[in-house]
Amino acid sequence: MKKELSSQSLINCYLRSKWMVCLLLLCLNLSVRGQNTMEGVDDKVVLTTVADKILQQQDLKFVDLNTGIEYPSVKDVPENAKLKLKNKYCYWHYTNGVMNMAMIHLSDYLQDNKYFEFARKHVAFGFDNYKYFLQPVNWMISEL
Repeated sequence: MKKELSSQSLINCYLRSKWMVCLLLLCLNLSVRGQNTMEGVDDKVVLTTVADKILQQQDLKFVDLNTGIEYPSVKDVPENAKLKLKNKYCYWHYTNGVMNMAMIHLSDYLQDNKYFEFARKHVAFGFDNYKYFLQPVNWMISEL
């Protein structure tokens, strides 16, 4: 039985994403005001520290909530599985697309292919499992 998302759930999800953007903008504003504390810090060190942390957390898989078994693709999943994306870097939406673009630019800037590979793997995961993402109920519920 599929679980339907109510309009209130969709609104809550939308508002939560708006709050995250506001929080990010606030952090950026505070970091600009506190530039004196960042004097002498190499931009490359900051960028690679953040990007490498994200790379460590990328694990593009689905988890069956009934059994806890992880699947790299929906092709391998049994009919009765109740799937959830394993982590926030699996989702297929705007913010992860922006992160992919940032990783591609970082790869060009640093001449380090591992950041490009992050984006390539995420896009391939999305296309390989597109049927899962066609049903918004599936991946939106896992975000709530």
